[in-house]
Amino acid sequence: MSNPRQIPAGTRFGRLTTISEVYLKAHTSRPWSHGVVMCQCDCGAEPIEVKANSLRTGNTKSCGCQRKEANARRTKTFPVGTRFSRLVTIGEVHKNVDGKPCVLVRCDCGRSEPFLIRTSALLKTTRPTRSCGCAHLSDVPIGTRFGHQVTISLPRSESRDDGKPSEVLVDVRCDCGSDRPVLVKNLLNGDNKSCGCAKDHYAYRGLSRQHPELYKCWTNMRERCLNPGNDAYKFYGGKGVTICGEWRDATTGFPAFVAWAKDHGYEPGLWIDRIDPDDDYRPANCRWITARENILRAGRILDDKDENRMTALRTRTGQSVADIAELALDAFLPPLEGTPS
Repeated sequence: MSNPRQIPAGTRFGRLTTISEVYLKAHTSRPWSHGVVMCQCDCGAEPIEVKANSLRTGNTKSCGCQRKEANARRTKTFPVGTRFSRLVTIGEVHKNVDGKPCVLVRCDCGRSEPFLIRTSALLKTTRPTRSCGCAHLSDVPIGTRFGHQVTISLPRSESRDDGKPSEVLVDVRCDCGSDRPVLVKNLLNGDNKSCGCAKDHYAYRGLSRQHPELYKCWTNMRERCLNPGNDAYKFYGGKGVTICGEWRDATTGFPAFVAWAKDHGYEPGLWIDRIDPDDDYRPANCRWITARENILRAGRILDDKDENRMTALRTRTGQSVADIAELALDAFLPPLEGTPS
């Protein structure tokens, strides 16, 4: 029968991981023994003996590095040799030319020379700096999406001339089609989500509030032609249908689209339609039609769910598919002008 007080090797307690089972050790000043276990701390320090009861009660969670970091966070000072994951301080904290406290550190990877870093970057609670950048080299595989961008290369380290740690860059492709290198850290912390085209939501805020239906029409048109993640992309962008440069541009596209719509009879409730369904969205190939005209013109193909509903309704009512479709059109769409209702 196993001992319920035993702690298996590999058990984690905070930053500590047990590397042995519990064994007895004589007390230094009392005539009895107590259970101890060897533990390895995440900071990389030498294994230490810890009382098993201190682990169980949560009184001990690290080799002491956690308390040192807490003290350093309060005082913003720490001795030489303080470890922050892959970084180790090799100098005392001092103020740089800007008056900000900084410290000289060295990374375990050995790729970069020792460099100065702001103490606030080491001590902040969210996404603190923990390496020279080498930790990011395996963080971002090809095809990873960050907002409107997808990585198209593996991260690479590039040295700098100002003595600061090397930068880790990766090539990305934005949904609008532009390619460029960006800092991996800006992708991971959410500071970089597009090449700048996403700012059109803010640039057009006033105009989009004046014409909300046109703005929705314009954004939906862009999505189904330019965004491979859109459900309708396979019927538009996937078949080669795109948007002309005049409407596609992230800074001038929507104002140009609004001007064209006003000059070509747009009214609320109308749908945009391509005259030639195999051609692109461009002023000479587009017009405004009613929802009923759009459905009849598109000749929409029913999917499996629609087929099942149609079959059930036909069985229940005894009506033909044509009769059911006509009833649906009459119920949900207004009649065409000049036709009997």
